[in-house]
Amino acid sequence: MADLLTIRHKRTRGEDGYRTPTIEDAERALYLVDQEDSPGSRVRDVHTTALVAALQQVPSRATAESNRRCKELPGGPAYDGESLSRRRTDASATSLSWKKRIRHVTWAYFTLTMATGGLANVLYQVPYRFRGLKTIGDIVFLTNIALYIMVWGLLIARFYYYPYTFKASFLHPTESLFVPASVVSFGTILINVSQYGAGSTGDWLQRAVGILFWIDATLAVMFSAGIYVLLWSTQTFTIAQMTPIWIFPAYPMLIIGPHAGVLGEKLEPSRALPILIGATTIQGVGFLVSLMVYSAFIYRLMTQKLPKENLRPGMFVSVGPSGFTVAGLVNMASEAKRCFPADFMGNGPLAADIIKVVVDFAALWLWG
Repeated sequence: MADLLTIRHKRTRGEDGYRTPTIEDAERALYLVDQEDSPGSRVRDVHTTALVAALQQVPSRATAESNRRCKELPGGPAYDGESLSRRRTDASATSLSWKKRIRHVTWAYFTLTMATGGLANVLYQVPYRFRGLKTIGDIVFLTNIALYIMVWGLLIARFYYYPYTFKASFLHPTESLFVPASVVSFGTILINVSQYGAGSTGDWLQRAVGILFWIDATLAVMFSAGIYVLLWSTQTFTIAQMTPIWIFPAYPMLIIGPHAGVLGEKLEPSRALPILIGATTIQGVGFLVSLMVYSAFIYRLMTQKLPKENLRPGMFVSVGPSGFTVAGLVNMASEAKRCFPADFMGNGPLAADIIKVVVDFAALWLWG
């Protein structure tokens, strides 16, 4: 029972349930101290020096009155005067072993390789070229592969030393949303392989990237659908808990379009056409799933106001589905004339021109 009553930010770094102290923790502590000194007084400014000075005055013994007042605070846990001061322990952020640190490696670490792969993609597509830009892109690309392998190694080590965390990572309401980040990172690496590798090696890579595309597409659909089904069957969410990160499981399907747009330029037309058609289908599924989450988030904003301050930066995740869809459709439409056979849809070149015009206006609509 004592462990259940232990405040999460009072636990030792490395323990399960530990979290970083927040400003609300300091406000609760100062509120309790002020009530002990002069009941009815206003909470003083929350400042580090003020909190330290106040905690030095807290008696070591717990009083029933202070515990009662703490319970009355919004979200205030039941803790006593002794727990206001951090527990004395030999553990600290500098003394934790690597084994304990590995326990806190999560699927969210793959967002690092997502960003690095995106940076390599941007460097490849910069229109203003200069000598050495491709070399910089190659370095970022190879660094991204090394980081991807390193994150997988740390994650496997976590599951090896703490086997129970494997199942828990898929059932956790937040960490499970980042499981598809591993597939997104894999997809960005394949995009970089198609960009930096094609033309620098033999025909074997041309054949390999086409096969790897279909593997990536299969993994994207399986992980996106699997994570959503797992969440719906094991978790109970309320609209007040809704955040834009709920869109994240659909991201593996949303990068299929940009991937196919790159391959449409690199592969021969007979192999590129099925990829363009399949990618358009998968991209549409991913965007429709994101559209449903969009509607839920708009309803959440109308009924619950803005999220907490620390969650508001995550609202930019909502830009991704439309951005990836626009980029994918425009890139694929630009390669349609090269990939369409002469008799495709009756007249291949005419059909490609029509698709390009329609996609350009649809992209403007989505961007707006």
